[in-house]
Amino acid sequence: MITVEIDKLDLKPDSVVLDAGCGLGRHLRHLARIPDLKIFGIDKNTWALQETAKSMDTQPDARSKDYLVSIADINRLPFANASFDCIICSEVLEHIPDHQKAIQELDRILKPNGTLVVSVPRYFAERICWFISRDYHNEEGGHIRIYRKKQLH
Repeated sequence: MITVEIDKLDLKPDSVVLDAGCGLGRHLRHLARIPDLKIFGIDKNTWALQETAKSMDTQPDARSKDYLVSIADINRLPFANASFDCIICSEVLEHIPDHQKAIQELDRILKPNGTLVVSVPRYFAERICWFISRDYHNEEGGHIRIYRKKQLH
């Protein structure tokens, strides 16, 4: 499932892009179709990153081969201030206990006038899941918070 419309990001050649919480690399593979980007993906799941690297290396329509995937903690990102032109953080914040710290870190590494794209699950769908299963939000790595639209602006 693609949750970010990559084509609408207006990425320029040589843009440096981070997918924070890249998982299996669904957005990275779309970014790789754009020539001359420098693409980074971070996640805390080693297996997912290994699978992402395999899929990036074998993607037939990849134009941008300048990429790196790495294990990292979103609350302590291993990047210098103002490193990225664009950061995608899709379907991640609802998993993070200290989501405010994560947002501060993303802001720290975003260049001035850079683009930060954040998506979270829809409120109503999450409420249904929490209602149906008492354990849904207690699963390790699961969704620990539900956002309302007004909380995201």
